[in-house]
Amino acid sequence: MVDGSAPKVPSSRFLHRMFAHPSGFLGHLGGWIMGLSNQDIAQWTLEALDVQPGDRVLEIGFGPGEAVHQLAQTIPDIQLYGVDASSLMVTKARKLNRSRILSGNIDLRQGTVETLPYPENSFNKVFSINSMPFWEHPVPGLREIRRVLSPDGNFVVTVQPRWAKNDQEIQTITEWMEENLSSAGFFPMNAELRSFEHIPAIRFLILAPPNNLPSA
Repeated sequence: MVDGSAPKVPSSRFLHRMFAHPSGFLGHLGGWIMGLSNQDIAQWTLEALDVQPGDRVLEIGFGPGEAVHQLAQTIPDIQLYGVDASSLMVTKARKLNRSRILSGNIDLRQGTVETLPYPENSFNKVFSINSMPFWEHPVPGLREIRRVLSPDGNFVVTVQPRWAKNDQEIQTITEWMEENLSSAGFFPMNAELRSFEHIPAIRFLILAPPNNLPSA
Protein backbone atom coordinates (compact mmCIF):
# COMPACT_ATOMS: atom_id res chain seq x y z
CA MET A 1 0.00 0.00 0.00
CA VAL A 2 1.56 3.29 -1.09
CA ASP A 3 -0.48 5.60 1.14
CA GLY A 4 1.00 6.00 4.61
CA SER A 5 4.53 4.95 3.61
CA ALA A 6 5.57 8.39 2.45
CA PRO A 7 8.96 9.98 3.17
CA LYS A 8 7.22 12.88 4.83
CA VAL A 9 8.50 15.99 6.55
CA PRO A 10 10.52 15.12 9.67
CA SER A 11 8.26 14.84 12.70
CA SER A 12 8.42 18.13 14.55
CA ARG A 13 5.88 20.04 16.61
CA PHE A 14 7.41 23.29 15.38
CA LEU A 15 7.15 22.31 11.69
CA HIS A 16 3.61 21.08 12.25
CA ARG A 17 2.52 24.38 13.81
CA MET A 18 4.36 26.41 11.18
CA PHE A 19 3.42 24.59 7.98
CA ALA A 20 1.13 21.56 8.34
CA HIS A 21 -1.61 23.19 10.43
CA PRO A 22 -0.28 26.69 11.15
CA SER A 23 -1.41 28.14 14.49
CA GLY A 24 -0.31 30.70 17.04
CA PHE A 25 2.92 32.65 16.72
CA LEU A 26 4.65 29.84 14.82
CA GLY A 27 1.73 29.74 12.40
CA HIS A 28 2.04 33.46 11.72
CA LEU A 29 5.78 32.98 11.17
CA GLY A 30 5.16 30.01 8.88
CA GLY A 31 2.64 32.01 6.86
CA TRP A 32 5.15 34.82 6.41
CA ILE A 33 7.83 32.34 5.31
CA MET A 34 5.45 30.66 2.87
CA GLY A 35 4.40 33.99 1.41
CA LEU A 36 8.00 34.93 0.66
CA SER A 37 9.61 31.62 -0.24
CA ASN A 38 6.81 30.20 -2.41
CA GLN A 39 6.55 33.12 -4.85
CA ASP A 40 8.93 31.79 -7.50
CA ILE A 41 7.64 28.24 -7.06
CA ALA A 42 4.07 29.51 -7.41
CA GLN A 43 4.95 31.21 -10.69
CA TRP A 44 6.57 28.01 -11.97
CA THR A 45 3.51 26.01 -10.93
CA LEU A 46 1.04 28.40 -12.54
CA GLU A 47 3.02 28.46 -15.78
CA ALA A 48 2.39 24.73 -16.13
CA LEU A 49 -1.26 25.06 -15.11
CA ASP A 50 -1.85 27.49 -18.00
CA VAL A 51 -4.91 29.23 -16.55
CA GLN A 52 -7.13 30.95 -19.13
CA PRO A 53 -10.08 33.36 -18.85
CA GLY A 54 -13.23 31.50 -17.90
CA ASP A 55 -11.42 28.72 -16.03
CA ARG A 56 -12.60 27.36 -12.69
CA VAL A 57 -9.50 26.89 -10.54
CA LEU A 58 -9.00 25.13 -7.20
CA GLU A 59 -5.93 25.39 -4.95
CA ILE A 60 -5.30 22.77 -2.28
CA GLY A 61 -3.46 24.23 0.73
CA PHE A 62 -3.44 27.90 -0.24
CA GLY A 63 -1.59 29.07 2.90
CA PRO A 64 -1.59 32.89 3.16
CA GLY A 65 -3.29 33.13 -0.25
CA GLU A 66 -0.45 34.57 -2.32
CA ALA A 67 -0.88 32.29 -5.34
CA VAL A 68 -4.63 32.90 -5.43
CA HIS A 69 -3.97 36.64 -5.24
CA GLN A 70 -1.38 36.43 -8.02
CA LEU A 71 -3.79 34.56 -10.29
CA ALA A 72 -6.66 36.95 -9.61
CA GLN A 73 -4.46 39.94 -10.43
CA THR A 74 -3.12 38.39 -13.62
CA ILE A 75 -6.34 36.86 -15.02
CA PRO A 76 -9.40 38.62 -13.55
CA ASP A 77 -12.00 36.63 -15.54
CA ILE A 78 -11.70 33.34 -13.62
CA GLN A 79 -13.38 31.68 -10.66
CA LEU A 80 -10.95 30.79 -7.87
CA TYR A 81 -11.58 28.35 -5.02
CA GLY A 82 -9.39 26.95 -2.27
CA VAL A 83 -9.28 24.75 0.80
CA ASP A 84 -6.75 24.86 3.62
CA ALA A 85 -6.66 22.92 6.88
CA SER A 86 -5.52 25.91 8.95
CA SER A 87 -8.08 28.44 10.24
CA LEU A 88 -5.22 30.92 10.65
CA MET A 89 -4.25 30.62 6.97
CA VAL A 90 -7.89 30.92 5.90
CA THR A 91 -8.15 34.19 7.85
CA LYS A 92 -4.94 35.53 6.33
CA ALA A 93 -5.84 34.50 2.79
CA ARG A 94 -9.34 35.94 3.04
CA LYS A 95 -7.91 39.25 4.25
CA LEU A 96 -5.43 39.40 1.36
CA ASN A 97 -8.12 38.53 -1.21
CA ARG A 98 -11.00 40.41 0.43
CA SER A 99 -12.05 42.52 -2.56
CA ARG A 100 -12.24 39.54 -4.93
CA ILE A 101 -14.12 37.50 -2.33
CA LEU A 102 -16.68 40.28 -1.95
CA SER A 103 -17.10 40.44 -5.73
CA GLY A 104 -17.76 36.69 -5.84
CA ASN A 105 -14.66 35.69 -7.83
CA ILE A 106 -12.88 33.91 -4.95
CA ASP A 107 -14.14 31.38 -2.41
CA LEU A 108 -11.67 30.20 0.27
CA ARG A 109 -12.69 27.60 2.86
CA GLN A 110 -11.23 25.65 5.72
CA GLY A 111 -11.10 21.94 4.95
CA THR A 112 -8.95 18.97 4.04
CA VAL A 113 -8.06 17.43 0.71
CA GLU A 114 -9.65 14.13 1.74
CA THR A 115 -13.16 15.68 1.93
CA LEU A 116 -13.44 18.40 -0.70
CA PRO A 117 -16.81 20.23 -0.46
CA TYR A 118 -17.48 20.31 -4.22
CA PRO A 119 -19.45 18.23 -6.73
CA GLU A 120 -17.80 16.03 -9.35
CA ASN A 121 -16.14 17.76 -12.32
CA SER A 122 -16.31 21.18 -10.63
CA PHE A 123 -12.91 22.45 -11.86
CA ASN A 124 -10.85 22.35 -15.01
CA LYS A 125 -7.65 23.44 -13.24
CA VAL A 126 -6.37 22.25 -9.83
CA PHE A 127 -3.01 22.94 -8.22
CA SER A 128 -1.13 22.47 -4.96
CA ILE A 129 2.14 24.00 -3.79
CA ASN A 130 4.19 22.52 -0.91
CA SER A 131 1.12 20.92 0.61
CA MET A 132 1.13 17.25 -0.41
CA PRO A 133 3.78 16.01 2.10
CA PHE A 134 1.59 17.29 4.95
CA TRP A 135 -1.55 15.41 3.88
CA GLU A 136 -2.58 12.70 6.32
CA HIS A 137 -3.81 10.38 3.54
CA PRO A 138 -2.30 11.29 0.15
CA VAL A 139 -3.99 8.70 -2.08
CA PRO A 140 -7.56 9.36 -0.82
CA GLY A 141 -6.81 13.08 -1.10
CA LEU A 142 -5.61 12.70 -4.66
CA ARG A 143 -8.69 10.65 -5.50
CA GLU A 144 -10.82 13.49 -4.19
CA ILE A 145 -8.95 15.87 -6.48
CA ARG A 146 -9.57 13.43 -9.32
CA ARG A 147 -13.29 13.45 -8.46
CA VAL A 148 -13.69 17.24 -8.61
CA LEU A 149 -11.44 17.65 -11.68
CA SER A 150 -13.18 17.64 -15.05
CA PRO A 151 -12.15 14.86 -17.49
CA ASP A 152 -10.35 17.39 -19.68
CA GLY A 153 -8.77 19.23 -16.73
CA ASN A 154 -5.18 19.86 -15.73
CA PHE A 155 -3.62 19.20 -12.31
CA VAL A 156 -0.23 20.49 -11.14
CA VAL A 157 1.36 19.56 -7.82
CA THR A 158 4.68 21.05 -6.73
CA VAL A 159 6.84 20.25 -3.71
CA GLN A 160 10.11 21.77 -2.58
CA PRO A 161 11.39 19.38 0.12
CA ARG A 162 13.46 21.85 2.12
CA TRP A 163 14.18 19.15 4.70
CA ALA A 164 15.98 16.95 2.14
CA LYS A 165 19.68 16.54 2.93
CA ASN A 166 20.91 15.08 -0.36
CA ASP A 167 19.98 14.09 -3.90
CA GLN A 168 18.84 10.65 -2.78
CA GLU A 169 16.19 12.16 -0.52
CA ILE A 170 15.03 14.37 -3.40
CA GLN A 171 14.73 11.26 -5.55
CA THR A 172 12.84 9.43 -2.81
CA ILE A 173 10.19 12.17 -2.47
CA THR A 174 9.89 12.34 -6.27
CA GLU A 175 9.24 8.60 -6.47
CA TRP A 176 6.77 8.82 -3.58
CA MET A 177 4.81 11.57 -5.35
CA GLU A 178 4.73 9.59 -8.59
CA GLU A 179 3.59 6.38 -6.86
CA ASN A 180 0.78 8.18 -5.01
CA LEU A 181 -0.37 10.00 -8.15
CA SER A 182 -0.40 6.75 -10.12
CA SER A 183 -2.31 4.94 -7.36
CA ALA A 184 -4.95 7.68 -7.45
CA GLY A 185 -5.42 7.29 -11.21
CA PHE A 186 -3.42 10.29 -12.43
CA PHE A 187 -1.61 9.49 -15.66
CA PRO A 188 0.04 10.31 -17.96
CA MET A 189 2.18 12.74 -16.01
CA ASN A 190 5.22 14.89 -16.63
CA ALA A 191 7.78 15.39 -13.83
CA GLU A 192 10.33 18.21 -13.74
CA LEU A 193 12.96 19.37 -11.25
CA ARG A 194 14.18 22.94 -10.95
CA SER A 195 16.53 24.48 -8.40
CA PHE A 196 15.24 27.34 -6.26
CA GLU A 197 17.75 28.86 -3.85
CA HIS A 198 19.89 25.72 -4.16
CA ILE A 199 16.97 23.45 -3.18
CA PRO A 200 15.24 21.62 -6.06
CA ALA A 201 11.48 21.73 -6.42
CA ILE A 202 9.54 18.86 -7.99
CA ARG A 203 6.63 19.63 -10.30
CA PHE A 204 4.21 17.05 -11.63
CA LEU A 205 1.87 18.07 -14.45
CA ILE A 206 -1.08 15.82 -15.22
CA LEU A 207 -3.08 16.50 -18.38
CA ALA A 208 -6.63 15.22 -18.91
CA PRO A 209 -6.60 12.14 -16.64
CA PRO A 210 -8.75 9.17 -17.67
CA ASN A 211 -12.37 8.90 -16.61
CA ASN A 212 -12.06 5.64 -14.68
CA LEU A 213 -10.28 5.38 -11.36
CA PRO A 214 -8.41 2.20 -10.53
CA SER A 215 -10.04 -0.01 -7.95
CA ALA A 216 -9.12 0.84 -4.35
